[in-house]
Amino acid sequence: MHPLFLGKIMKKIFLSVFFILCVMQAKALAADFDAVLDVSQEERILKLKEHILAGDYSEGLGALKQSILDETLPAEERFAILEKVYYIFKDLGKYKEAGEILELAYLITPVNEKVLQKTRAELVRFYRTVRKWTKCIDAHFYYLEHVKVPADEKKAVLFEIIDDYQKNRAFEQANHVLDEVFNLCETKQDFAQLYYYHAQSEFNQNNYQKAIELYKKALAQEALDENRRANSLYRLGFCYEILHEEDDALYYYERALPLSKNAFVIERRIEKLQAKNKK
Repeated sequence: MHPLFLGKIMKKIFLSVFFILCVMQAKALAADFDAVLDVSQEERILKLKEHILAGDYSEGLGALKQSILDETLPAEERFAILEKVYYIFKDLGKYKEAGEILELAYLITPVNEKVLQKTRAELVRFYRTVRKWTKCIDAHFYYLEHVKVPADEKKAVLFEIIDDYQKNRAFEQANHVLDEVFNLCETKQDFAQLYYYHAQSEFNQNNYQKAIELYKKALAQEALDENRRANSLYRLGFCYEILHEEDDALYYYERALPLSKNAFVIERRIEKLQAKNKK
């Protein structure tokens, strides 16, 4: 079985077990939180906040789970409760609990695409902030498996998965997704991103000659955004410098300089190479 699909199946099994346990725990706590269920959304938030500020995190989470299982509330309203409590935990520096709260959004009508779309966006933003790349990837895959997305959006999500795999130094998995994306590519922008991410993978594995070929292919599409174009030019210069091809390194560093946010670093490399050439 393809490793990528095996990974998806394992994730689905894990998430299913997680959801069942959450539901069982929430129902077991129902008798203790009848008061929470009989109040308005603002009162719910206030009671949950009181638990949290008092350090009663398990009670707060239990009440929260029971609230979001209250099917008399619309999915969007239950998600709004989650969001508010999430920010309370985040502001308190309770990042692990904050992430767990966002994941509870999957308990709110899992087929509700609007909720899942918002949940993925918030989860990815949060987990990238705390550099939890695997959690980001899980959120992406769950979204693709449960929401029917148009081809353009699917490509965008797959590129995000590739980026997160690479940040996690899971290059083999990133390359499997690159293979999947290749079949969806149609425009110059699609292929520019495909070559760019493939180049990033080779560069980060110190395969500098291969990275050079791929960065050039990405630039040749003339469709990269300014940040990726600047990074491609800088890394081409770096690759050539590592390979002791100083003239080519200087050429690409000088092209990267006006576009880069790290101008100081590039200026130092240019000065170093120029001084070397004068000897």
